[in-house]
Amino acid sequence: QVATKRQFMDDIQKIHKEMPTGNTWYTQEAMRAVNQAIGRVIRHRNDFGAIIFCDE
Repeated sequence: QVATKRQFMDDIQKIHKEMPTGNTWYTQEAMRAVNQAIGRVIRHRNDFGAIIFCDE
């Protein structure tokens, strides 16, 4: 049976309360991706670049 990651994490969290919920897991993964993208623009103090965040 194939389950989505969100549903899987929700099911696991019901058993192991210390685990994040599916929504929390996706939010953490999104924030990690954003932080990595920012890190690629600014590598040291003499670097410069533009970081533009867009939302609906």
